[in-house]
Amino acid sequence: MIVRSALAGALALSVASAGFSDTVPSPVKARGSDSLFQIRNGERWGYMDRNGQTIIPPRFDREGDFFGGRALCLARPASQSAADRNMDERSLKAFLHVYLRGRPGSDEKTSKYSHAWVGLHGAGKRDAIVYLQGKGWCGSGGCVTLVVSPKESTFRVVTWITLAQLPIRVLADTANGWHSLGIWVQGGGVQPGYEAKLRFDGNSYPTNPSAPPAIRLGRGAVGEAVIIPSSAVAALYP
Repeated sequence: MIVRSALAGALALSVASAGFSDTVPSPVKARGSDSLFQIRNGERWGYMDRNGQTIIPPRFDREGDFFGGRALCLARPASQSAADRNMDERSLKAFLHVYLRGRPGSDEKTSKYSHAWVGLHGAGKRDAIVYLQGKGWCGSGGCVTLVVSPKESTFRVVTWITLAQLPIRVLADTANGWHSLGIWVQGGGVQPGYEAKLRFDGNSYPTNPSAPPAIRLGRGAVGEAVIIPSSAVAALYP
């Protein structure tokens, strides 16, 4: 059974329950998954069990971890055309070029990024989470991550997160109208790792997941993994 409701306009919030069967290649498991494992077929995501049997065929753009038989999933509305998506991608990259070029310590030759389009707030909004990689962006404790939101014909940076490991999740709960973020914290003296919740304070998210006001999470927080280690990576500069 699939139950859908609106989540910030550009994406849809879905609650998926097991009950389908099929065979799909390319299993992928996100950190924190319970009895069901994420699988991907092309750009669509679903779930399989520990025996490799597909329980929910890939049908979503993004899927979160299962807790208590339920998971938060995101599906892009069919109304957005491929041309619109390509324009979004070009606009985001152009913004990142201008915003990040010349940052101290950064190396244009090695700079790369992974990103995810998400609906963090408000109907019709298309926000993006950008995970930077390469010299100058990463250290032993993680990599710089940006939360950006549309502003007129371009974007604005909502938060510059200094240290982030993967996976990055959009959590089901909200604060001040924005969904909270789940950021993995590990390395730089932090062992073992754990997930931290970043709540929106009305202006931005906490910039350091390893320190207050970020909150250390236990298991069971419902959310959807939007950037994982196997997410696509693109060169930041031509």
